[in-house]
Amino acid sequence: MTYDEALQVLSVKHKLDNYYASQTLSLSPSEVGMLDNIANANGFARTNWWCGSCAVSRLQEMMGAAIDARAQFSPE
Repeated sequence: MTYDEALQVLSVKHKLDNYYASQTLSLSPSEVGMLDNIANANGFARTNWWCGSCAVSRLQEMMGAAIDARAQFSPE
């Protein structure tokens, strides 16, 4: 995952945090498209974004990869 992709994934981290608090996940169509493109570009298995547990699992997996990528490629 590139640094830019990591930042894009991390831009929806608050949605995952809200899920932990409320057990409700709401992603816009543009967010789903962005996440799906990044997932496909980075070899993640196909995701059924309509399946709640599937979307949460994929988002958790991608969030971990994004945090690692940000740490690895951070310009600081």
